[in-house]
Amino acid sequence: MRRLFSIILGMVAFTGLRAGDGYSYLTFEKSDGTTSSVALSGLSMTLDATNTGLTAVNQSGSQTFTLTELSKMYFSESNDGGSSRLKGDVNLDGLINISDVVAVVNTIAGIENYEYADVDGDTYVNISDVVEIINIIAGISETETIISGDEESVSFVPALHVRLGNVIYQFDGSTTDTMTFDKGTHVTILDRTFTLSELTSMTVDDSAVENDTVRVNYSDDTTLVYVSGNIAQYIGVTETSGHVVLSQGGVANEVTYRLSGDCTDGEFYMTGSYKASIDLDGLTLINPKGAAINIQDGKRIAISVKKDTENTLKDGSASADKGAFVIKGHSEFKGKGTLNVYSYGSAAHGIKSGEYMSVKNCTINVLSSAKDGIHCAEYLLVESGEINVSGSGDDCVQVEIDGTASTGMTTDHDGEDSGNIYISGGTMKLTPTADAVKGISLPATYI
Repeated sequence: MRRLFSIILGMVAFTGLRAGDGYSYLTFEKSDGTTSSVALSGLSMTLDATNTGLTAVNQSGSQTFTLTELSKMYFSESNDGGSSRLKGDVNLDGLINISDVVAVVNTIAGIENYEYADVDGDTYVNISDVVEIINIIAGISETETIISGDEESVSFVPALHVRLGNVIYQFDGSTTDTMTFDKGTHVTILDRTFTLSELTSMTVDDSAVENDTVRVNYSDDTTLVYVSGNIAQYIGVTETSGHVVLSQGGVANEVTYRLSGDCTDGEFYMTGSYKASIDLDGLTLINPKGAAINIQDGKRIAISVKKDTENTLKDGSASADKGAFVIKGHSEFKGKGTLNVYSYGSAAHGIKSGEYMSVKNCTINVLSSAKDGIHCAEYLLVESGEINVSGSGDDCVQVEIDGTASTGMTTDHDGEDSGNIYISGGTMKLTPTADAVKGISLPATYI
């Protein structure tokens, strides 16, 4: 039984096709230099059970390739060596005879399903197709050669989606160069090499691909991770039942991680050494055993709480992490949405920022924490927005010096490690819950 790793497009049911460098075909090139093209419209590809053969099928015909003979594939504007078939050759054996009549009859009866049983082209498979084949055999009607791709050669900008489990790498066809095969076991796309036997599916559609972006759509049923093709070689990612673990390295541009959806047992854990942006876009994420979001990247992390969205992060009592939202480096919160944080781990703050923290426009509500509601190092800068802290087991807000001695306030806070809080706008509502709990705890003497 064939394992489908489909490049699939709906017949020609595209809406809002993207302008730009349009393509109509996918061209395969063998090691000997010969090429064959198939139309993108209605195209699917299958790997056989032994992962040695690849069959490309569309509305007009099919071609089978031995994987060890393939050297490359690429999107193209013209039909370069497309396969052909004869009208009436329903079973694609190169002949038109009684076997094709039987194929049509079996398709009508539902015993088999031959793709080219609609011989007369009226979109129905019925007795008229049987008559048409008989007329061709008898010489009453003439057959004709049909070239693969000639019937449907819709031109559009394709997006190629390569799926491994619940991780989908998305490549923009207008910027995706030649895709190379290696010894029939691997395919490389934009410097990202995939093992063919590990692929769940490959699909093509006309959707736009946003560069430098990783999207995570959380769900208790299936969490999906989408990685832009232009950064595919730099992003390592695994997804296990809602727990997403990423590593980021070598990127030329800043990557945006857009998180959305609802999951009652998941997490977002990222490592790296480059600046990054985190978009909270309607996210409810609970991790019973650790931080809901844990960014182990010592660079600047910009957290955008998207406008008009409500986002909720929770850890659980079994968590050993230092917060429900942990950032190793410095964190800059912005946006016009709301972030709610609940932390129940015995050693956990609500938000733990390893270096400075700034807040602009957004609303941050820390509603429960075993330790501090907000705990950061170096300094805290509140330019606008709201910070509300209640239900903390320790101080509502604590700022500490990261090093051994305070730098004091510096120009534009460059290299500052003062332990200060600066409030130039916005509001802070801090509600201590016990006599020993402070609203603000500082090593410095002024705010």
